[in-house]
Order: sequence, then C-alpha cells, then structure tokens
Amino acid sequence: MTTGRDTRTPRRGRGLAAALASALLAVSPVAHSADLLDGIAAQVGTEVVLISEVKRIADPIEKRMRAGGVEEAEIADMKAEVLDSLIENRLLDLTAQRAEVEAEDDEIDQTIASIAAENRISLDTMRRSVEAQGLSYEEYRQKIAQEIVRQKVMGGMVRSRVEVTEEDLRELFDERYSDQPSGGVEAHVYHLIVPAIERKRWALDIACEEAAEARARIEDGEDFIVVASETTPTSPDLGWLPYEDLAAWMLDGIRPLRPGQTSDVIGLDFGCSVLHLVDRREVRPRTFEEVKPELEQELYGRAFERESRVMLDKLRKQTFIEKRGVFAGGGRLEFEAAP
Repeated sequence: MTTGRDTRTPRRGRGLAAALASALLAVSPVAHSADLLDGIAAQVGTEVVLISEVKRIADPIEKRMRAGGVEEAEIADMKAEVLDSLIENRLLDLTAQRAEVEAEDDEIDQTIASIAAENRISLDTMRRSVEAQGLSYEEYRQKIAQEIVRQKVMGGMVRSRVEVTEEDLRELFDERYSDQPSGGVEAHVYHLIVPAIERKRWALDIACEEAAEARARIEDGEDFIVVASETTPTSPDLGWLPYEDLAAWMLDGIRPLRPGQTSDVIGLDFGCSVLHLVDRREVRPRTFEEVKPELEQELYGRAFERESRVMLDKLRKQTFIEKRGVFAGGGRLEFEAAP
C-alpha cells in the first residue's frame, strides 16, 4: 500500500547538503561581471560552475570551521561537497532545459512569502536586505525561480519511485511512541541562553548582563525567537516537554509562569538563561492516527532523499563532467580562504 500525496516536495539533503540547498533561497549576492574572470571550477555538459560560486558558499563555512579549530582535511572535504552540490544543480538545470520546465510568477511570490515568514520578517524588509547586499530584487526572484524549477525536476523524476507503506508507519510509531507517558503535564517552552566563556564569576556576570538586556528587548515587544537566536547555540524553541523530563532549574523557572509570560534571568553554572512559557497542557498519549501524517511526511522525506541520490548518480553517469584547475582530480581543494 502506498500512502501520501504526490504534491509533497521535501527538502533535498540534510546537514551540509540541506544548508547548500537553503543557501540558494537565502539572501546572497550573485556573480557579477568581475566574478566571471575568476575561472571555471567544473564543466557540466554545456553548463559551467565558476570558482567564485564555490567560494561564495564555501568561504563563510570555512571561516566558521577555522574559528572552531576544524582540521584542514575536513575543510577540504567541505569544499569538495560544495562543488559537488553545485554540479548537481547544473545537472538539474540541464534536465529542466530539455523538459522546458518553468516557474510561474505566483509560485515565486509564494516561495518568497514563505521565506520571509520563516525568517519572521516582512516582504519590505526582505527586499531591503536583498538590495543592501548588491542584489536587485529581480535577480533574487530569478534565483528563487531557478530553485523552484530544480525542485520540480527532481520531484518529477523521483516522486513515482517513492513508497511509504502502512507497515513502515506502524514500525516508526512503535519505535517513537511505545514508551510515551500516559499522563502528567507538559509545557511548550522557548529558551534563551547566553553561555559564559569561562566558569568564573566575572564571566557569568557578563553573561547574565547580556541575558538581561535580551530579556528587556523581549519585554519591549521584540520577538523572543529572533532575540534568542542571537546567542542561543541551539534552537530556542524546545517544543513540548513533559515536566518529568525537565531539569530542576527549568521546571522551577516555568512553574510560576502563565502562558505567554517570560521568566527572570536564571543564573547557571554554564551561563544565564531566560525561559518563555508558550503554553502548558495535560499529557495525553498520542494515537497512531494523530501522528500518522507527520510520520508519513518524515518517511516520505527519507525515501525521497534516497531516490534523489540514485537519480542524481544516474544523471552524473549520463553527462560529461570535468573538474578543472585546483578542482581537477576531485581531491583536496586549496584555493585561498576568505579573510
């Protein structure tokens, strides 16, 4: 039995691959005429990948990796992955050209609106952000259209090959929910954490001062998630958490709160935190029928990703691909890092 809807188009890839796909929808400059002189990183059929394109994505990632003390070999592997991702995009572009696949204006508008909503900004703010980075809004729309077309092409090639059975869904449900609590209370919590550089009094004091400033901004009306994202190393949205799973400091922090309220700054050994209680509710075991849609979407996404990889490998074998210059040979990539 095959379940699911043919209209679903999950994100391609996870980890670095997902970040690269998202980068095509993010606000970033495109290649201008000066960039075209930097050379070709790879030939893909009748298309090319420029060195500047690889650097534009790889340089910010490399900067963060170096700051974290990552070894040269891992940085080189990252650059190779970036190039491979761009090669795959060119393969999809060629397929789209042959199939004459296009993106409609309303699809572009809807995608841009979704990106703005996910980033909690208005369309006007997004337009200003795009233009502030030297990219015209029309060029940005073209980038969005290109990614929509790629997703259409991949969906058309892969969707019919994806199957999620009732047995698969039952197995995942048992794996995930067999030990769910039968009762109690759970809370939907946002958290903001300012880590202390060192576990010393002065470092903790600085962290708590910063957390207090962030809390004041939230009290003045700024979005909790937006403010928290500036300091919190993980997602500020912790989702629904059973009381029995909460650390004592977190439980003490949210117990006095009513939904919609924010805690005072909480000093910890590793930094300072602020909690926000979105809502609380009685725990009720989730049934298979309740969670079936989200389990189905997850399994569909996994299968779609797996079949996408098979299809991309097939396209690679059918297309002339040549890596050039410092990229020739597909080994370590040594171009100069961003300052």
